[in-house]
Amino acid sequence: MSALRRALLWSLLMGVLIPFPAFAQIPSSLWVTPDNVYKPPAEPSCYVITVEGAPYATLDLEMWTPWGPQTVYGWPTLDGNGQAYSCVDGSSIEGQYIFTGVRNAEYWFWGFTPVWAPIYVSPAPPPPEPPTITGNIEGIAQQGQDYYLVGWACAKTSPSSVDVHLYAGGPAGGGWGTFAVAATANEPSDGAIAAACYSSGTNYRFSILLTPSIRQQFGGLRVFVHGISPFGLDNLLIGNSGAFAVPPLAQQIFWRKDHIYTPGGAEVISATPQ
Repeated sequence: MSALRRALLWSLLMGVLIPFPAFAQIPSSLWVTPDNVYKPPAEPSCYVITVEGAPYATLDLEMWTPWGPQTVYGWPTLDGNGQAYSCVDGSSIEGQYIFTGVRNAEYWFWGFTPVWAPIYVSPAPPPPEPPTITGNIEGIAQQGQDYYLVGWACAKTSPSSVDVHLYAGGPAGGGWGTFAVAATANEPSDGAIAAACYSSGTNYRFSILLTPSIRQQFGGLRVFVHGISPFGLDNLLIGNSGAFAVPPLAQQIFWRKDHIYTPGGAEVISATPQ
C-alpha cells in the first residue's frame, strides 16, 4: 500500500480531512548536481538539489551519511524551479552521502518518496605546484675533443622550455660566481623528467658546449646552473650545482732549442720551455 493510500485510510479512520492529492505538492524525484564536491577552498564546493513536483516546498530528507542513516527535517526550501542551492564547508565530513527519500514537510503524514541521489564530499586537493624552477646537472660528457655539460631544467607545470645560465666558481650573486655562458633547455626529454616538471612537456634537456675559451678561463672551477624563470620568479639553482668542475684545457708547451758549443768544439743542444 502506498504512503498516499495509507494516509487517506488513516484520515478516514481518524476523521481528519487531508487535502486532495491532485492539489498537493508531492515530490516525485530528486537529483543532485554535481555529484562530487570538494571541501573549501577547492571548487566546486556547492551543489544544487532539484526536486520535481513540489516547487517552493520545504522538504524533509532521508539520507545515508558516512556515520549512518539520518533524517533531516525542514531543509531545504525549494525555489519556483524546484531547486535549492547548498555548499559544504571546511568542517564537512568527507565521504559519500545518498539521498534516499524526500517528502514535502507540509504533508509529512504522506510519507517519503523513495529516491536515490548520491553525492560525494572529497577532501580539498593540495594546492597546485607553483611554476618554480627545477632541474638537475647530470654530468660532463666528452665527445671527441669536446666536453658538454648535460642535464635538464624546467619551470614546474609549464610545457615550455626555459633558459639556463652557467656560472663558474659559485652561483650568481654574492660576488664569487662568474657568468660563463647561456643556453636553452630545449632538447628532447622523457616522461620521467616531465613527471618531475608536473607537466607534459617533451623538451627540457640541455647540452652546453664547454668551449676551449671557457675551459681556459674557468678550468678546474665548479659549475653552477641557474634556471631562468619565464614567470618572473626566482632564478633558482638546479640540482647538482657545484658538483662538477670545468675540465681544464690541456696546456701546450713550446720548447726553444739552442745550439751551444763547448770550448772544444762539441755541440750541446739546450731546450727551454716558452
